[in-house]
Amino acid sequence: MPDKKELGRQRFEELSPEGAQKMIDLLSDIAPQLMHNMFEFPFGDLYCRTNLDIKIRQTVTLSVLAALNREAELKIHVDIAKKLGFTKEELVEIFNQCAPYAGFPAAMSGVRITKEVFQD
Repeated sequence: MPDKKELGRQRFEELSPEGAQKMIDLLSDIAPQLMHNMFEFPFGDLYCRTNLDIKIRQTVTLSVLAALNREAELKIHVDIAKKLGFTKEELVEIFNQCAPYAGFPAAMSGVRITKEVFQD
């Protein structure tokens, strides 16, 4: 059985091959421990748990990334959501729900990124 780092790398590559490769390119030579931690915890642990349906887990991730204004990561996770079967309309509704709590700029960023991802 693979360790959590390897399991996380595999899960991230399954969900977002481009996102996983971007992380490897960015971190492998300068911050390999950070890359290890990113593979191991969010993807090797959280994204492999079965307590929540993957779509609920992804909805939480999208909401938090929008609220924190993390556009680069949000784009990766909108793409993951698309691969998980979210529709454009569902994603827009998730970001609409964020507006009163995270602010309209956060919601608008999420909608803009959704539009970009679904145009590709």
